Amino acid sequence: MTLNSVQNLVRFCLPKMRLSQIKTMAWAVHGCLKRPKGLLSETARAMVGRTSLKHKLKRLHRLLSNSAFQIEEQGEYILNWLLARQGSLVTPLVALDWTQEHNMHVLTMSLIWDRRAVPFYWYSIELLV
Repeated sequence: MTLNSVQNLVRFCLPKMRLSQIKTMAWAVHGCLKRPKGLLSETARAMVGRTSLKHKLKRLHRLLSNSAFQIEEQGEYILNWLLARQGSLVTPLVALDWTQEHNMHVLTMSLIWDRRAVPFYWYSIELLV
């Protein structure tokens, strides 16, 4: 999958994002597809371009820590796109997962897609001890 096709997909799935956010998100998704380890540093290493690793990491961090960018609000668009791709002959299967890591708890709803769970909604809380 080329970077351009990923950018078109991100633009379609996340229509409320600004163009600069779409470009960075597509860049990150493309990097994740090339190195699907889930580590930010590995994603940055796989990103195309002549920019240094340090600047790729800074760009990812700015996107992910931007308070104006809330991926949680995009879940409806992601789910609609997945359901349209799955077709009407397949009954959607949704997985619900509750994960606890130290004092952080995350509830995730994911659509089962080709033996993988694709999250479209999550809610996290931090328990104060």
